[in-house]
Amino acid sequence: MTIEEKIGQMTQLEQGSVDPEGVTDLLLGSAVSLSSVTITGKQKLKSVQKGGNVHVGATTTPANLSGQLEIYYVDAPANKAVLAIPAPWTSVSPTVARYKNSLAPAGPTPVRTAVISTGRVAKVTGKGLGGLDIATPPGAGGVITVLTVQNAGDASTHRMCSLYALGNDSVITHKVNSTGYKLTLKKGVETACPACADGIKNGNETAIDCGGSCGPCDDGETCNGAADCESGVGSCLHEYDSPRRSRRNQPAPGNGVSQWISLRGKHQQHRSLQIHQWRYDRARYARKTCRLDQRRARLAKRHL
Repeated sequence: MTIEEKIGQMTQLEQGSVDPEGVTDLLLGSAVSLSSVTITGKQKLKSVQKGGNVHVGATTTPANLSGQLEIYYVDAPANKAVLAIPAPWTSVSPTVARYKNSLAPAGPTPVRTAVISTGRVAKVTGKGLGGLDIATPPGAGGVITVLTVQNAGDASTHRMCSLYALGNDSVITHKVNSTGYKLTLKKGVETACPACADGIKNGNETAIDCGGSCGPCDDGETCNGAADCESGVGSCLHEYDSPRRSRRNQPAPGNGVSQWISLRGKHQQHRSLQIHQWRYDRARYARKTCRLDQRRARLAKRHL
């Protein structure tokens, strides 16, 4: 089907609400283009999601719309892009909602534009990758994009999710050259959006399927605050609050070391001074986890 034929199938209202580039995006289907120039630090992003579930809810004012685009490797969900699309948006009509940030990558977000045509296509462009590292290609699980839109006018949330995987006949191209990296994804398919029981850390979860908007996490899971923990108030602690004990006398470069003193021997005259050390790697144990052992944490802090 040519672009002219596609336009011929659209109603007059639809033809007036979608620009020529938008019609091209609708014809080609879901696709993502990501690039990073290592020399200059410049990054570019373009995400096009096609599907009948593309919408923003009831017609509202631009100040009531906000959103977020997430892109992550399925086999390495920690490698992800998170790009905010904050309120206010530029314009809203019954068929199209638009956002524009002329200052990108400066301003409130790296996102430059967002256009959502109800029931048809959602397009986001940006001048940043939101933390996604494309130096390596995605694994066999592919890539998922999640576009979330919050409509404060009717208190609704809408999510549009696309999967790019070779097993679904998607086209994934990863290029490396002397100037940087480029990742191109084509022929994406609509997929179920990440949920609190999909076995993947995604959305605002702090660990797999828990924390954030999901249920609280068990002890030992990563957290951002006490609300993420089943054990309640005061239970989200840094790993280095309880350094691991070690018999090694010297810490490795970049690590920290704590000491404490004890006396050994049953009788006063036979007691000997012993110097003990806790060895810990600040970088490795800087994350927070759910733990209720507050007493141990307070004792550990005294020795830092």
